[in-house]
Amino acid sequence: MRLTIYTRTSTMNGAGGDSLDAQADACRAWAEAHGHEVASVHRDEAVSGGLPVQDRPGLLAALMALETDAADGLIVHRLDRLARELHVQEAALAHAWTIGASVAVYEAVEGAVKRDDPNDPHRRFLRQVLGAAAELERGLIRARLHGGRRRKAARGEWVGGHRLHRRFGYEVVDGAYVPVAASKKSSRA
Repeated sequence: MRLTIYTRTSTMNGAGGDSLDAQADACRAWAEAHGHEVASVHRDEAVSGGLPVQDRPGLLAALMALETDAADGLIVHRLDRLARELHVQEAALAHAWTIGASVAVYEAVEGAVKRDDPNDPHRRFLRQVLGAAAELERGLIRARLHGGRRRKAARGEWVGGHRLHRRFGYEVVDGAYVPVAASKKSSRA
């Protein structure tokens, strides 16, 4: 089977073990170990998994490879690379599976993503529970980041952005805003 690889990194995890290259390598290794050929690789770098399919050029290209018969299946490192929001995951899977009965979707970590089966409602349920868990994880990360920024701002500390954008009359000293006059006095002493 000819597979198209889809990889995605968000702005929060662009480096390390979940890099685009690491994902593609895992997909290639899985494909080779299972006797499949890699027909193409499509990437979305620094793209949120919460964006809809039409706003993700790499995912659109991977689905187009299925539609044009350039590939017979889609492989992702993990299903949360396909999408971080359940409705986006389900839309992408439905799109892939409606292209044809022979189109398959795989995860390099878990293997085949089974199509929905009216005789086995557990398939869809388990996939959606895992998709909802990925969505929850994304929301918890976002909430922790926002909470940390609010706490730092309440203490008068630097909360991000470009360091050259300072508040008028203040400078940043040890991560906190200090009035320019007070900063100059303490440096003269």
